[in-house]
Amino acid sequence: MSLSMMRDFEASLDLIESFLSQSKPAVLITTGTGKCFCNGLDIQSINKSPQSNDLEGLENTLNRMLARVLGLSIPTIALIQGHAFGGGFMLAVAHDFQIMRSDRGWVCIPAVNLGIVLPSPYLSLLKVKFQSQKARDLLLLGNKFTGPEALDFGLVEMIETQENLRPKAMNLAASLIERNFHTPTFGSMKKLIFQDILSQLLASSPSNSFLSNRTPLKPRLQPLQFLPL
Repeated sequence: MSLSMMRDFEASLDLIESFLSQSKPAVLITTGTGKCFCNGLDIQSINKSPQSNDLEGLENTLNRMLARVLGLSIPTIALIQGHAFGGGFMLAVAHDFQIMRSDRGWVCIPAVNLGIVLPSPYLSLLKVKFQSQKARDLLLLGNKFTGPEALDFGLVEMIETQENLRPKAMNLAASLIERNFHTPTFGSMKKLIFQDILSQLLASSPSNSFLSNRTPLKPRLQPLQFLPL
């Protein structure tokens, strides 16, 4: 995700929120194209241009985008049709429901392999959504999960084959709309559930910049080889 991509996503959220004043039931479905749902922040570009102002703007935009999805006043579905890594998986987690392709794709947060210590609101969100042991395997071990593995582990709620993925999401959206919920009340309840995380995401703190403070990557160590004497 580049800064321009996240700004485009926020512009779409602006458009969606402009219709929510009608208080009519609606559902947001977010998906990607091709092999990736979202591959996270563009770390290679960050390494080429590591100016602190750019990093701060990138982080603040990502935090704001996650907060807006997390607190959106309608049900949200992440339709994970391909890989979702790092910030891309955090975006999926910020949705209310996650449906992942069963036969292809990985979900992973490789921060530990990139020298990045995730900030408190990200950790809080993962611990709220998942149990501590699952958050451990996801963050400290940097494990990757296929669709069936992610379902068994509780990282997603549904999996489907490629041809049934979109119909599955549309059926879920239709069932949610049939509940005829009151949009302002739905939004208020979501904001109360995640109020601490939302306040942390929206409070920018340059001293806690996870991109600026990341540890430079070192070459991977080769396994020891014992040669016969």
